[in-house]
Amino acid sequence: MSAPLVTLLTDFGTADGYVAAMRGVLIRLCPQARHVTISHEIPPQDVRRGAFVLASAAPWFPPDTVHLAVVDPGVGTDRRAIVVEAGRHLHVGPDNGLFTLVLDRVPDARVFEIARRDLGPREIHPTFHGRDLFAPVAAHLAGGLPPDELGPPIDDPVRLSIEPPLVAEDRLELTVLDVDRFGNVTTNLPRGGLVAPRAGLAPRIGVPDQPPRPLARTYAESAPGGTVVLWGSSGWLEIARNRDSAAAALGLAPGDRVRLALAWGEADAGEA
Repeated sequence: MSAPLVTLLTDFGTADGYVAAMRGVLIRLCPQARHVTISHEIPPQDVRRGAFVLASAAPWFPPDTVHLAVVDPGVGTDRRAIVVEAGRHLHVGPDNGLFTLVLDRVPDARVFEIARRDLGPREIHPTFHGRDLFAPVAAHLAGGLPPDELGPPIDDPVRLSIEPPLVAEDRLELTVLDVDRFGNVTTNLPRGGLVAPRAGLAPRIGVPDQPPRPLARTYAESAPGGTVVLWGSSGWLEIARNRDSAAAALGLAPGDRVRLALAWGEADAGEA
């Protein structure tokens, strides 16, 4: 059997010893596990950004991966600690909305509260649950502990407040999920959320102040500085500018609402 795999996502950065302490716990409790970093550069306390980065990266790992995610501004409070079993992946972290997009993508996911406190140190420090609670749980899950042995199932995990996409006959009203380092704007419209009114039609979408156009396949389908709309690699509708920032040009930030024109035309060869 291959070694178990644990990914790490935090807002800790790498200048301090926090990530190393968590890795030390993982090595001590599950020395056979491999560790892969998703990111430690989530902006401090930015649960929304953490949720997006996690949901974008986690599905590409093999089955039975344990995803240890800690973006936890409420550490030490009465917020719950949870494990999310989504498909054949396990996600460990705080119940603060960090797993919202994971839960959206896997509607039949199971969620368990972490009630056990006997898997790590005798005293759990109230300001470092990543080291003293979540890392020990992740290590034991990677070693084969079933998630339902950690605590009771729950049916009300916390979710981020994200206004759902509105798809009308002539427009889309979408929420910005994320803006990446290139200024590409990812909205909350999944690829399956836009259905042609009849076979043979493909969408034409227009950003503010532009007429609807066919979806692009790549960022470079426009001239430098030109705006394109396309299905991003993570599966959501994306607005981008060739060699420029769409977010800056359109004044968009995560959480904003954006209205796009929608039309339908005969599909050309190669159109989605």
